[in-house]
Amino acid sequence: MSEDTSPAANTAAGLGVRQHIVPLECIFYAEFDNELGPVVINQAPGSAEFPAVDILSKTSDYVICPPQLCGRVVALTVGTKKIVGFPLSVEDEKYGRNKFSFNFCFVFRRETDARPWYPIVRKLSTTMLAMEKESEFLFNKDSKKRLKEILTNTRDRLNLQARCVLPLDDANLLSLKLFPILPDPPIVRDHDVPVRVREFNHVETMEWDLAMLQILPYVDGVRYVKKIGMDAGVDIPIVKQCIRQLLYYSCVALVDVFQYSNIYTTGSRVSALLEDDGLAKSCVVYVTKRSKAPPPLAKVFSLYCSMEPSLRVSDFCLTHDTNALHIDDRRFITFGLLHGFIRRVHEYPIFVGSSGDESIGEMQESNTLGAPPGIVNTGGSASPDSNDNHSSREDYEVVIDSLLKLADGVHSMDEICVALLRSRAEVNLLLKSQKFILVNDESRVEGGKREKWEKHPSGFVVQK
Repeated sequence: MSEDTSPAANTAAGLGVRQHIVPLECIFYAEFDNELGPVVINQAPGSAEFPAVDILSKTSDYVICPPQLCGRVVALTVGTKKIVGFPLSVEDEKYGRNKFSFNFCFVFRRETDARPWYPIVRKLSTTMLAMEKESEFLFNKDSKKRLKEILTNTRDRLNLQARCVLPLDDANLLSLKLFPILPDPPIVRDHDVPVRVREFNHVETMEWDLAMLQILPYVDGVRYVKKIGMDAGVDIPIVKQCIRQLLYYSCVALVDVFQYSNIYTTGSRVSALLEDDGLAKSCVVYVTKRSKAPPPLAKVFSLYCSMEPSLRVSDFCLTHDTNALHIDDRRFITFGLLHGFIRRVHEYPIFVGSSGDESIGEMQESNTLGAPPGIVNTGGSASPDSNDNHSSREDYEVVIDSLLKLADGVHSMDEICVALLRSRAEVNLLLKSQKFILVNDESRVEGGKREKWEKHPSGFVVQK
């Protein structure tokens, strides 16, 4: 099982896709008659089953539209119905008034989300426009008689199969397919770690844009977004756009930066590990170190149930001796996050002192801030390199100023570490040098939280 794709064997369903295949009540074709004005020429189902003429009488200005609205999807709601059309017109001397205006309209229930149907409405209208220019398909009375059959087959097949392929004449084919709307991907942050949840073959990737191809080798489940951009030589905003695109198509999922100082607790979906045999087998295989004997499923389930806010990952691994069980700690955490077996307990530094409590110069003299800026250590080891303690006073002032702005109880430690490009241990040293406290998700309470924090105004306190 590969590093990038193994958690995803059962993730696609968890990254749910909302289906929008809903009954299409009616399709009608309307055009502008030089004497009668807008009229319904054909519809499916027939006029005895659906009042398309009544709908047109209320919406004629938006069905046969002025030039400003032609060539655009027009959607409107009338009573209990929603109408979606793509009005078009052709200018030629052979038409009355030198102009031929028409529209193919789809009718749904009012509450229907019709956005997935927009491309279908557009394609049907533009295909008919091309045929009109080519062979006068709509203007010719003989060929126009085929519209009833075309509209009926289109409606029935889209409702039953979400697709249709219809021959229009000897040279033209109408091919329509309804695609579901995928949920908008979440906002991608600098400190998020994208994890591949399926493999990409050569055929898929050969037509991707250059930026996507450049960052893809660095999407390894370990690097966070900012580091991917730094290592790949791609601007961070472009990296975020690429990751969002991968999220949209369920190619990746986002997890936290793995560090042994992280805290996790059991999630609401941990019981799925015992209820789904396929998921259980995938989990055991994925979390086991390569070429090692896998641990029993019962033990893996017990470990997920044992995670609590009082234990950091380092303490958890020592307490339960995950090394003896041949469990890869990072993969164990990653699989649990992807499937909801565990959830992260974030920590949020808050500055409760004042800028005059201790001067920057005093801290520099005491060598409290000896570490130079470095990259976040995703492996969790901590100590700064004592051989490189030569940062200037200005550097310290910039770092402390940035830390004071970020330590507002809203930005997590992960976010601060990545923003400052410092390891967790270095940020801890910075926090201890001033009047900060550290609270986690389990202790963040809206009511009375300020009073709770001020009980420890001068220490570095982790509230659990």
